[in-house]
Amino acid sequence: MKVNVECPAITRISYRQEKADPEYGSCLWAYFDFDTENWMLSIQSDCGSYAYSWPAGKGETFLELCARMHSDYLLNKLCKKTQVDTDLTIEAARECLQEMELDQEKVESAMEELEMLFDDVNCEESIPLARYLLEEWNGDNELEIDEAWNLAATDYEPCQLRIIKIFEEHIQPKIREMAGLMPVVDGPAS
Repeated sequence: MKVNVECPAITRISYRQEKADPEYGSCLWAYFDFDTENWMLSIQSDCGSYAYSWPAGKGETFLELCARMHSDYLLNKLCKKTQVDTDLTIEAARECLQEMELDQEKVESAMEELEMLFDDVNCEESIPLARYLLEEWNGDNELEIDEAWNLAATDYEPCQLRIIKIFEEHIQPKIREMAGLMPVVDGPAS
């Protein structure tokens, strides 16, 4: 076994909410650590911990990459969708049934059953449970929807969305200031 001690170049930007902040309590503190040698971002906060590393780029520094990242891009790299949006799921199921041109009475009956299922069972935090319920609903109503499980509308957790918003609104401007960069107008980070 070989154990190495490494001391990479880390730039830490800290974030602290103040009581006067309009969203006070949504994320009281966070540390954003930028490993500029190994191109790794690590976030520790009361909104959770996140990390991702990129292959070293050519023609720009890691901080330059971070300065131009779009929130959706970073969210996709750091987080996984774990929430079920039941309202959007029900809406997707209704649209699917309407596209199938089924008898309106059958559509209404099936939709009423699906709404009752989601009212009776809290599946907002369980994507597998929501997908299972959709498949059961599909079979029970003889709807013959291919891959009914795929109707489950998923989303990120509120704390994940919050930490990305903090990155975009507070951390990126500080990175741009440190690096002497202008604000990004448009164009996704690759």
